[in-house]
Amino acid sequence: MKSKFIMRLSYSVSLIAILLSSCGAMSSSSENKTVDIPKQDVPKPEQASTPEQQQKLDVLRDVLFPQIYSVIKQYYVEEPDQELMIQGAINGMLSALDPHSSYMGPKEYKEFREHTQGSMLGVGIQIVPDRGAIRVIAPIEDTPAYRADIKAGDYIIKVDGEYVFGLSIDDAIRKLRGTKAGTEVKVSLFRNGEMLEKTMKREEIKINSVKWGMLQDVGYIRVSTFDEVAPKDFITAIKDIKNKLGKSLKGLVIDVRSNPGGLLNECVQMCNQLLDGGVVVSSKGRDESQNMVFNVEPTGLTKGIPLVVLIDEGSASASEILAAAVQDHKRGLVIGTQSYGKGTVQVVVPFGGKKSIPEGDVFAPLREERAIRLTIARYYAPSGRSIQGKGVAPDLVVEPAKIEKLQRHEMLRESDFKNALDVSETERRKNSFFNEEKKKSDKKDAARKPMAVKKQLDQERLTEMYEEDYQFLRAVDTVKTLSLVQSSSKNN
Repeated sequence: MKSKFIMRLSYSVSLIAILLSSCGAMSSSSENKTVDIPKQDVPKPEQASTPEQQQKLDVLRDVLFPQIYSVIKQYYVEEPDQELMIQGAINGMLSALDPHSSYMGPKEYKEFREHTQGSMLGVGIQIVPDRGAIRVIAPIEDTPAYRADIKAGDYIIKVDGEYVFGLSIDDAIRKLRGTKAGTEVKVSLFRNGEMLEKTMKREEIKINSVKWGMLQDVGYIRVSTFDEVAPKDFITAIKDIKNKLGKSLKGLVIDVRSNPGGLLNECVQMCNQLLDGGVVVSSKGRDESQNMVFNVEPTGLTKGIPLVVLIDEGSASASEILAAAVQDHKRGLVIGTQSYGKGTVQVVVPFGGKKSIPEGDVFAPLREERAIRLTIARYYAPSGRSIQGKGVAPDLVVEPAKIEKLQRHEMLRESDFKNALDVSETERRKNSFFNEEKKKSDKKDAARKPMAVKKQLDQERLTEMYEEDYQFLRAVDTVKTLSLVQSSSKNN
């Protein structure tokens, strides 16, 4: 049976909805060019087992394992669930390798495929196992987890009063996801030495992976995940911004904060719109067939437009590929905090299924399709550096900070005097300090309406972000500075 391999770069056990792309499609993107990978970044190859070592391994596998299985089956205090034992043994083998390799039984694999349709049931949270607990990578925007103020780096200790220690990551995901929209789930979190309780209501979640808007002649594009529709929406966003701002466009801010990754092909397509050609990423595995280089040709869509990429500790995998590519090609500046550091590639390998299994009752259990997720390669930035365990260090470190405006003293301006020269009565009232303060006060006192989930961000929302999100403010100001420097260079 020739298994169909499905290559992906998102967290292999984190998303409640995960999208996939085929390995064949990926390999068609690679060229016969090579990237020099620094020696210190290349893991030492494993030495082949000697005949004596292999004999010991054979005994462990073929003698000890069956003996343990037989003893459990015969003497365990209750009649054991043998299928559960076998699945546990398989999952144990995979989870012993790394946090992203795991086994999916028929039910899990069916849910896994259903979630690739672009919607999911749950609370919208990305997680990975960490030292027996469950660590939050990031909440997805416009989801219950996001609205409950769950943050990257939180540790989930309990779900509905039950400790998660000892649960597999898939079991933890199922408990969080539940089975019905509208039901509540309560989680106990550990954050900065404090225990917090959060209650969320599950819902059917549809993700707008790309949102965009304009502020102060700067285009802002928020990418929350790299799914199948992201490249199309990304191109639409750039074109829309260029059409509306025209020659006044000062630059683009690409925000991949709290973006856990997604599909490699889609990430490469989006990098294609930002780079002036060249290598985006390369992968290297133990099997030479996994050694690939992904190149792009320039499209000219963003040529000459100043660029800033925003990252944080929740930016992982495909997000890190995009940030590293922009950084290594010196196409723009990366701003924020150091990214997550996931630089490995997983494949999903299906097993079983009606078409591949012989007739007969003995093979019935294998007619239900199941799969494993397996780490097969590391990926490398265009410069050859590995991101695994290190992340992307921003060019300009900007920590999240609270923005607090100082109280302004009441001061008269020249335009406040009734007999001021060259100032009409209308202009005097419009530019008055007191009028400005009243407008701000009125805006603060007004109740904020809940935002509808949509792809385009309005001016009011972006203005709020500029006033409240320090990293976003610095990104906008930085891209405007790059535009100013670029204009000065052209004039000189």
